Amino acid sequence: MSVGNIEQAGSISTDYHMEDALNNNNEHLITIPREHELKFQLLPDQQLIIEIVYGIAEIFGTELANNIKYIFNNQDIFSIYAVDKTQLKWYTKESAVEPMITQSPNSAYAEYKIKIYNLHFALDKMRFTSSQGPNVLVIGGKNTGKTTLCKTLVSYAIKVKNFTPLYVNLNPTDGIFTPPGCLSATTIYDILDVTAPNWGQSATTGVTTIPSTQPIIKNFGLEYIHTNYSLYNTILSQLSIVTNSKIMKDPLLRRSGCIIDTPSLLDKSDMGANEKEHVNKIISQIIKLYNVNVIVILKEEKDDEDNSNNYEEIIKQQLTSSLSSIKDSISLLTLPIVKKSNVVEIDDVYKRFLQRVAIRDYFYGNSLNTVLSPYTVSSSFNKLTVWEPVVYNNDTDEDKNEEPKLEPVTVNASNLQHAIVAITFAERNADPDTVLSSSIMGFGLINEVNDTRKKLRILIPVPGQMPDKALILTQYRYLE
Repeated sequence: MSVGNIEQAGSISTDYHMEDALNNNNEHLITIPREHELKFQLLPDQQLIIEIVYGIAEIFGTELANNIKYIFNNQDIFSIYAVDKTQLKWYTKESAVEPMITQSPNSAYAEYKIKIYNLHFALDKMRFTSSQGPNVLVIGGKNTGKTTLCKTLVSYAIKVKNFTPLYVNLNPTDGIFTPPGCLSATTIYDILDVTAPNWGQSATTGVTTIPSTQPIIKNFGLEYIHTNYSLYNTILSQLSIVTNSKIMKDPLLRRSGCIIDTPSLLDKSDMGANEKEHVNKIISQIIKLYNVNVIVILKEEKDDEDNSNNYEEIIKQQLTSSLSSIKDSISLLTLPIVKKSNVVEIDDVYKRFLQRVAIRDYFYGNSLNTVLSPYTVSSSFNKLTVWEPVVYNNDTDEDKNEEPKLEPVTVNASNLQHAIVAITFAERNADPDTVLSSSIMGFGLINEVNDTRKKLRILIPVPGQMPDKALILTQYRYLE
């Protein structure tokens, strides 16, 4: 076995010698002091098994049971936080390179963790004292830990009491319970699967060992919001109509509230005045549509240098202008972020990996728990109607202020090979406005396109013929 990259702070003790570990089925024993965090970064195609010997530890708010083996796979990145002094075992295959292990400086992270605890207790107080629970908007720049905070708050909410918070994902690049390219809202009934990079499985990926989650899905299809702000606003509004209706019909869900995860709206380097105006409108619209009463801003120290890219300043300005009528009902909290201590920066390679995992799980299931058998169907070119969202490429494009549009796609290999398509409920000959407002039946993966025979093969998750419905081409591809 070759020894890989290992970084360990002196305060984390390792109760083994490397030579002994190599001769003992590669079993490693580590003791984590109280209020310390241990970060693991796996290599591609690497498997890691973790078992808590004693103590209290959690991964993104979900407590790990003692003497239970947790299996992690495929370049996953995760952190184990020791609520109390914890000893754990970890194993890898004998031929594997050891994972990278690092420890965050405990002072900065401990302060941040205390603020998360206090936030959770404040949210729980709202749940206990009012029939309208907390609707929390988490907002911040790139790699500030927005999704991690959302996952932690959701996990804490279901930990003790029978709450069922609604997790709302407004970042289309994240495939959380869905393939990437979607905005979604998912009621969380039970503990999250800590071993899954994308939170776990949903009803769209087959039978699970824990109660199934059924997300409400709206397809955006594009990778970047700034390529069509009008479409994003439309999909945002469509999702809110369905989720608000669900919340109003379910008293427990209304009391549990929702946790809203957002994309990094201000991180485009060449963002002009027109695009910043669109971003302001999006933030304001999210707050209004989802009846937000708590706003959590994850803020780096450098955000103070440029107020134009400062979420805190933008929201404060909105609370005195477009949101002035509801400002008294909104609580604003800023959590300072020290990236080296609080956040593992995710690069584009890992982001693509998570997207591939989400697509693979949708069609094939999780290889550890659920294996699905999708179906391949054939179709002729003339039996398909495919649309795609209009993409705008620059800040000066006047059309960005128009209504969102779909344009027809020519069915051929260059456009559709290995593409993910959304299958709508709209009839194949429906007009583009009807297609855009239609709900999504599911997704298909176009595996093969034969321009000579005018035939293609599509992978779908259920048996039967290809539905005679309109398709929307997304920007995501998957090569098996």
